[in-house]
Amino acid sequence: MRKKIASPKKIFIIDDDKDIIDAMQTLFENNGYDVETFLNGKRGIQQAITSPPDIIVLDYFLPGENIKNIVEQLHSHYATKNIPTILVSASIISEEKIKELQVNAFLAKPFHVDTLLQLMKKCIINR
Repeated sequence: MRKKIASPKKIFIIDDDKDIIDAMQTLFENNGYDVETFLNGKRGIQQAITSPPDIIVLDYFLPGENIKNIVEQLHSHYATKNIPTILVSASIISEEKIKELQVNAFLAKPFHVDTLLQLMKKCIINR
C-alpha cells in the first residue's frame, strides 16, 4: 500500500501592504507552504469560501474595511468558520478586542519570523 503524501498547507495572507505580503509570502513558501495573497478582505473572503485555506493571516487595518465585519463573515460561513486566523497589526490591540473578534492569535508588527512560523504551526495543529 502506498503512503499518501500530504499536500502543503495553504495560507491566505490578507494585508494592504504589498511589502509585508511579499515578505510573508517568501517566508511561508520557503518553509513549504502554498500561499495566496489578497490586498483586501472582500477578495480574501470570497476566495476562502470557494477554496478554504488551512489558516489566514489577516491585517487589522485594511483601508475602507471593518475588521469586525471581515472576521464575522469568516465565522458565519460553513466553509470558513473553523479556519484559524492570526491577526497582525503595527498598532497595539487590546486583549479584550482580540477576544471579541474571536481570532486565534494576535501578533504585533514588526514581528520575528520564527515567532510567526511557530504561531502559525500551533494554530494549524490545534485546528
